[in-house]
Amino acid sequence: MAECARCGCAMKDDTAQQRAKRGRDLWGCQECQAAKKTKLTTDYGICEPHQGELDDDYRPLTRLGELYRPGVRLCGYSDCINLDHIESAITDTVTKECSRCGQPKPLEAFGIDRKKRDGLNCECRICRVGRG
Repeated sequence: MAECARCGCAMKDDTAQQRAKRGRDLWGCQECQAAKKTKLTTDYGICEPHQGELDDDYRPLTRLGELYRPGVRLCGYSDCINLDHIESAITDTVTKECSRCGQPKPLEAFGIDRKKRDGLNCECRICRVGRG
């Protein structure tokens, strides 16, 4: 039996053969195809499948063709874009400088801000709490 390239569940051999005849890959069993544009519930919470282009390993790409948020998807879905499910591939930056107090602090000291390039707030949690 063939395996779904997205979730790893077994697919019928005739389904795999039909897709091969049509020149399609094995991305997505019937459940994955139905849930392709919807959110999936996993042990890690709700997965948000990427709606744009994917690379050969089914990882999401930006409009410029670069990987969107490179890193390991903890939920197991390579196309998930939920930031809580992505373990950052940035290993050389262990600390970040708080824009308010100027102290270098571990990345865990900063809250999540999805609008920022690194996905973290500019101010550490202590400074944000003290401010408001």
